[in-house]
Amino acid sequence: MITNHQSFTLLLAEDDEDDTFFFERAVAINYPNCVICPFSCGEDLLSGLNRKIDDGCVLVFLDLAMPRLSGLQTMIQIRQNKTWLGLPIFMLTALEAEAHIDLAYQWEVNGYLFKPASPYELAQNLKHAIQYAFRALV
Repeated sequence: MITNHQSFTLLLAEDDEDDTFFFERAVAINYPNCVICPFSCGEDLLSGLNRKIDDGCVLVFLDLAMPRLSGLQTMIQIRQNKTWLGLPIFMLTALEAEAHIDLAYQWEVNGYLFKPASPYELAQNLKHAIQYAFRALV
């Protein structure tokens, strides 16, 4: 299991600067040594993915509703690339659309997190998601 003092990298595709700020703060509560690489869209994340994977252990968090390439579309492209097989991916969203949730799980998303109003709740949700991802990687 990952400890809060180990270093690892999270890739975040999020088009909202405030949500990115809260995500970074929430992760830092439990994992102060985590490196967070924010991308403003799915296309940018896809462009930087190989370089970041080469740097070590990586988890991906995708906002569902982004312009140009949605979180679902980004995840589908990742899942279709054999180089990125097994990469832990989590969806972040404020939307509770069952069709999106079902589609995400069909494409083997590792988890689906709703954006809570409380930064503390987000920190707890992210902690559980990260712990789950590292158990699955072992």
